[in-house]
Amino acid sequence: MLWGMITELKRHTALDYLQIFEFSADKSTGGEMVQKITHKQEQPEVSHTYEFPLGKEKIEETVYVIDEGEQCTMLWADEY
Repeated sequence: MLWGMITELKRHTALDYLQIFEFSADKSTGGEMVQKITHKQEQPEVSHTYEFPLGKEKIEETVYVIDEGEQCTMLWADEY
């Protein structure tokens, strides 16, 4: 799903070498708990937040995707 978000962003803007996905759980405007994923980059500055129904467990983590030209690496923040 994260790779798909990057592909979608690429259709509308130039991609930075570093894509950031911040996972959090919060209440939606309707009051129910949702899983949020905020996809952002710094150059050019872009940020999109997606909401999904909260599953059994909430995720509170950050994932980085680093594009090094010939390969892309996706890793948890603590692996960076």
